[in-house]
Amino acid sequence: MRRASRRNSSPQPREAVDAGADGDDVGGGGRGLRGRLSRMGSRHRDNPRAQAQPERPEAPEPVQQGVRPSYPAPAPPPTPLPPPMSTLPKRPDKSVKPKLPPRPLSKVFISKDHESDVLQGLDSFRVSDVLCDVVLIPGDSNEKFPVHRVIMASSSDYFKAMFTGNLIHISQAEEDGGDFLMRTDAACVNLLLEASNYQMMPYMQPALQTERTQIRSDSTHILALGGVMRQQLVVSRELRLYDEKTGHWRALEPMESPRYQHGVALLGGFLFIVGGQSTYDTKGKTAIDSAYRYDPRFNKWLQIASLNEKRTFFHLSALKGKLYAVGGRNATGEIDTVECYNLKKNEWTFVTNMLEPHYGHAGTVHGDLMYISGGITRDTFQKELWSYNPGSDTWTRRADMIDLRGLHCMCTVGDRLYVMGGNHFRGCSDYDDVLSCEYYSPATDQWTVVAPMPRGQSDVGVTVFNGQVYVVGGYSWNSRCMVDIVQRYDPEKDVWDRVFNVLEPLGGIRACTMTVHLPEGSVDEVEIQEGPLHPSCC
Repeated sequence: MRRASRRNSSPQPREAVDAGADGDDVGGGGRGLRGRLSRMGSRHRDNPRAQAQPERPEAPEPVQQGVRPSYPAPAPPPTPLPPPMSTLPKRPDKSVKPKLPPRPLSKVFISKDHESDVLQGLDSFRVSDVLCDVVLIPGDSNEKFPVHRVIMASSSDYFKAMFTGNLIHISQAEEDGGDFLMRTDAACVNLLLEASNYQMMPYMQPALQTERTQIRSDSTHILALGGVMRQQLVVSRELRLYDEKTGHWRALEPMESPRYQHGVALLGGFLFIVGGQSTYDTKGKTAIDSAYRYDPRFNKWLQIASLNEKRTFFHLSALKGKLYAVGGRNATGEIDTVECYNLKKNEWTFVTNMLEPHYGHAGTVHGDLMYISGGITRDTFQKELWSYNPGSDTWTRRADMIDLRGLHCMCTVGDRLYVMGGNHFRGCSDYDDVLSCEYYSPATDQWTVVAPMPRGQSDVGVTVFNGQVYVVGGYSWNSRCMVDIVQRYDPEKDVWDRVFNVLEPLGGIRACTMTVHLPEGSVDEVEIQEGPLHPSCC
């Protein structure tokens, strides 16, 4: 038995132990060992603390006397566990398609003829009565006009209110056989009242302008009107437009009567011409008092109330919705009176006179004030500058110009008031061109000299176009003749150049810049030159 016990306690080969651990042919010792291991594993699984419990440290060695003990380094703190996730991460949505790479930039094609092609196509539909959904019948005839509802609504506020609002069109046979409109929409009623007031008060139209009544055009041009040819003693009644694209003058509706030395002003998109002379006279004895208004929408003239006093060689300005005619001369001589035109009443009334009579002066508007410069008083050239305040109806003296001048021109560019050209006495009795130019700064009440004119011009037309000053026609005292030149001044560069000519050399001509249609049938430069006002230049 002892010998067997020692043999069993000796180590067994690995294959035998492994086989005995799984087989039943091993003796009771193998089954006991397997049972113990099974019980130990079950206790280990049932007690999770046992897994995390650290091993006990070994007993420290005894410390010898006189020897400093060495302690092990402290263990680092345990790394905290990440917080548990509250929600599971979302799975990618398979229905969402992945983004495609950007496409290459597309090209843009522009057609200049597209707009006209569309309009021609729509007009052909109208003429052929294709897709027309509205029939218009004028109240004064039985003629029918098939049209397209959307085109009418887009081009007319009245039809827009009719087709998009609560405007009902009821056709009913009455004794007069006409149709009538029942208006039930407030917006349409307001439009009808506005249109009615506008048509019933023609003299007030410049003050009643809205987007529905103003000219539907963005084409702005230089206009020249009137003037006299001294050699032929012929006064012009022509109104002409300069076409910058073709470089030609185009004729608009002429004035009702010829005139020169007249006043011109723009108000509410309308052109006003006032006073002047209809026949040639150097003393102003043939001054007139008539006044007219030009409507660029219809290329027509309307006569308005006449001045209280005939006047020529005067200045006309539009200021705060009214017209002001200042000074001048007539058969009685030099005058100092000032008249104001009221659109609502269609009448001229006198306001505060100038302190002294003036004629041959020039003027312009800046802010709420009208400025008058130079001129002639009792046959003496002046360099005074005056401002008129319509609110207080008072005149105020400002700083004098640097040079004496009369029959010159004046205009406003930004915050500068430019005076150009004119003439004055050379010696005691002879006249001479004034080539010097200067501008006035209202903020500082000072004058500054700028580049002089290359050639003298007196009794001219002046206008500002695209920020540059155009001096039109007039008379040159150095050359002793009327001139047909147009000189241009660039305020930014302070330089002059000659740009184009008017068709005839005219003195006492006037000019302006305004938005106007080029009406059908207007003659061009070639036809104009065949008229009676085409002389040979001096």
